[in-house]
Amino acid sequence: MYSYYGLSALGPHMQKYLWWKKHLTKLQLIQFVCMLIIMGKNITCDDPNFPQFLNYIGVFYCITILSLFLNFYIQSYIFQKNKAKKIAQQSKPSDTHLANGTNHKRNDVVHRFSANGTLKAEENGNHKESNGVQSNKKHPHSE
Repeated sequence: MYSYYGLSALGPHMQKYLWWKKHLTKLQLIQFVCMLIIMGKNITCDDPNFPQFLNYIGVFYCITILSLFLNFYIQSYIFQKNKAKKIAQQSKPSDTHLANGTNHKRNDVVHRFSANGTLKAEENGNHKESNGVQSNKKHPHSE
């Protein structure tokens, strides 16, 4: 773990060597689950030489750290992966969209594909033809 932090602190040129970040996070999650199991076992033991409240504090701390790392893992590796797939699917129109004249709206720009396959973009109610000429006529279906 500290090797990763040390390499990442050297600058952006080291990013190509840090491909194992996701695997390091998985190992840390496994570590915290193991710690939670061991601390949970210690709660059930009745050792007079060790204060029981420290076991409870340890379990609470371990649950907190585990939930934070799990949240990071889900946000960084699961949601980002799904988000990237959705963006990739939205960014390339399929042949059926070109054939049936559907609308696509991205970033306040409506991209209209006409039946003959030409692209027309509409930004803030202004039409922009595929050849770059812009007209001020409103689209009949615009708000």
